[in-house]
Amino acid sequence: MNFKTLYDLTTEKVNYFSGFLPMTYVFFVIGIVLLTSFKKSKDPKKLVIGLGFTFISSIFLLVFLVGQFLDIHKAKKIMRSGSFFVVEGQPANYHPMPKEGHDEERFDINGVHFGYSDYVLNAAGYHNAASLGGVIIPNNYYRLTYYKLHNDIDSNRILKIEIRQ
Repeated sequence: MNFKTLYDLTTEKVNYFSGFLPMTYVFFVIGIVLLTSFKKSKDPKKLVIGLGFTFISSIFLLVFLVGQFLDIHKAKKIMRSGSFFVVEGQPANYHPMPKEGHDEERFDINGVHFGYSDYVLNAAGYHNAASLGGVIIPNNYYRLTYYKLHNDIDSNRILKIEIRQ
């Protein structure tokens, strides 16, 4: 069988505007704006609120970015070491994520469960729902390379997606 690669973690670029990161950037900018306006108005409320926004958003930004970096590093290490799993077949029990979100896309392939969302916090692994331009849809035959993040049923992370030609 010939397969065409649709997604490969090792060649994907990291999206630093996924999950909660955009909101963190906005809070950081709000804090900077308040601190800048404090210099002009000398209003202590603006100073306290501005410092609060800047400090808290900086911590969240650091935690999210470090978490993404470590998650991607771990996934790429798994790919290099060969300690991943491969499953082939058509998606069964397919549940699409609505375009407005508030759910996750889920399916099984040969008894292996996968679930993900475009609004996920981590960057390692495929998480693009079909309703927002993703590549997994029912009735196609796929070969998925994945690893288990935990021993939970919902922790299979997709590293590579190939479709049968």
